[in-house]
Amino acid sequence: MSRLEQLQHFLVQLQGSIGTALKIALRSRWRVRLPGAAEELVIVMGNGPSLKTDLAEYGAALQSKSTFAVNYFVNTAHYTVVRPNFYLLAAPEFWLPEVTDRQREFREDTFRNLATKTEWDVQLFIPFAGLQHSYLQDRLATLPASITIVPFNPTPVEGLRSFDFFCFRQHWGMPRPHNVLIPATMLSIGMGFRTIGLIGVDHSWLPEISVTEDNVALLHQKHFYDEKTSKHRPMPSLKRRPRRLYEILEKFMLAFRAYHTIDDYSRQRGSRIYNATKGSFIDAFERRSLSDLLAPRKVKTHE
Repeated sequence: MSRLEQLQHFLVQLQGSIGTALKIALRSRWRVRLPGAAEELVIVMGNGPSLKTDLAEYGAALQSKSTFAVNYFVNTAHYTVVRPNFYLLAAPEFWLPEVTDRQREFREDTFRNLATKTEWDVQLFIPFAGLQHSYLQDRLATLPASITIVPFNPTPVEGLRSFDFFCFRQHWGMPRPHNVLIPATMLSIGMGFRTIGLIGVDHSWLPEISVTEDNVALLHQKHFYDEKTSKHRPMPSLKRRPRRLYEILEKFMLAFRAYHTIDDYSRQRGSRIYNATKGSFIDAFERRSLSDLLAPRKVKTHE
């Protein structure tokens, strides 16, 4: 890279940092308190199709580990088997007043099941912005005392790498949270977990994209709980119209790029993220099997 290109790159990054500083000033809360990690390992469970196989084989073993569930996991029978310690609701459809009928049904099931199924201590992470909505406030009021609400800042942070990492460490923001895995991994790092295992993070959507004769981009997003009933659907957006193909691909690009930033940041913080999802499209994190992650660590002895 020539000096001119380096200067151009620096100026672009600097511009990003200035924009990030403004977003943090307007959107983020300065004081964020995350719970501390009680042990070294946490298993973050995405809702991809492969999670079904992992839960069938390792569901009982996960009971004794720190686990992190996301979105609609509580609506499955596995919730009371795994008994996750951490839960994340990051998507706007959990609090926005205008959602699709399908989203409304799913979120009502989510809050009802959180209220009726949870008989152990759970840290429930929700963005600060979501907590301002009356719908979410009303639903959270129905939850048992065993569920502790932990607010966090999902403010997009991008720019100079040193500035980004500083903001991450203060919990003022994170890489653009275009996927629930981004806040889940960032919160796991922030809590101090040294080993973060990822399962159910297939991210194998690219072959599932199609475009109709009416130029409507469709995406088949399969989850472990609806793999046999899910269908190709338009991807909704906050613009009240389906996302166009370039918007879908851009969303994917930003998420996959963010994972590389997160991997670099985790290493700086002394944490390691391992992708234990077979066939996952994520190319940022080192691969490691779930059985290896769950196996007791061997203690070296002196002969």
